[in-house]
Amino acid sequence: MKLVKIGAMKILSKLLTESNISVAVVEKALKLVETASSTSEGRKEICEDATCVAAILNKVLK
Repeated sequence: MKLVKIGAMKILSKLLTESNISVAVVEKALKLVETASSTSEGRKEICEDATCVAAILNKVLK
């Protein structure tokens, strides 16, 4: 998947940890993370980045 190959997961992780971004940006970032998680490479990238996992949980459980 191109998202994973170009390193988008690191960028999305950083976006999700920002406290002053709009709801629309958070929703789009979460949608891209969801899309990436549909592949084994995407799931691997997400699971290897503890910051990304924490940011996802923080935003989803908010």
